[in-house]
Amino acid sequence: MRQLLGNKSLEVADTLENIGYLTGLKAKYEESMRFYEEELAIRREILGENHPEVARTMGKLGNVLTVLDRREIAEPLHRQSVKILQKLHGREHPDIISSIYNLVSTIHTKYPEEAEALSRESLAMCRKILGAEHSDTIWSFYNLAYVLIHRRKYAEAETYLREALAKRGVNLPDEHPVVGSCFLLLGRALMAQSEFQPAKSAFEQCLELRRKTLPEGHWLLATTSSLLGECLLHLGERESGKRLLFENFEILKEKLGAGHEQTRQAGERIQKFF
Repeated sequence: MRQLLGNKSLEVADTLENIGYLTGLKAKYEESMRFYEEELAIRREILGENHPEVARTMGKLGNVLTVLDRREIAEPLHRQSVKILQKLHGREHPDIISSIYNLVSTIHTKYPEEAEALSRESLAMCRKILGAEHSDTIWSFYNLAYVLIHRRKYAEAETYLREALAKRGVNLPDEHPVVGSCFLLLGRALMAQSEFQPAKSAFEQCLELRRKTLPEGHWLLATTSSLLGECLLHLGERESGKRLLFENFEILKEKLGAGHEQTRQAGERIQKFF
């Protein structure tokens, strides 16, 4: 009877996971967070703390909390997730790579040196375990480049992003989200080096790819469009750039809130020019 109840509860946890994922896709992050919190509570009760499914759910919840800019809550979840998986699998395992990605995305502003070291470690692990062509390895390029941009190492970030984008093909179709993400970061790295025309092309390619998979008004589209607006202003296209900056600032404020990191950065772009 106990086992049957456990199976039923795990089925509920699976359902909560699916709903959490779908609400997250619709940028309903407060709802997504609550579903993942409930899922985590069920898995902990049935499976115990030191279980890979518990660690995986911690990572999903931590990711949503990071999007909501609640990094002080997300960080311990991600650190515990890494700790559990390392205890279960040793130092090198694909699940640990994903868990480290999640941690890096949460701590890169607070602990930039640790984030860079972890990103380099993850890339080396991916190349060794999964090979250079695997999509998770491409994500490793992206994650390292992301940290390097925040550390103002723009030329090195550009090198990794171009290497990642060179892998596009049968094993890495343009529909894969990492391709659009790499174009976004490439645009940022180029713009920081005053390469505005190539940066514009990178942002436009990112938008083209993301519009195929994301609904209109999604915050990722708004962030990309805001960056494109800044780039257009650097190129002297004042009216188009201004429109993109102001329109997408409002979208980000509506979707993520006025205090969110992405909204604040969009506001800073406006202040830079107006």
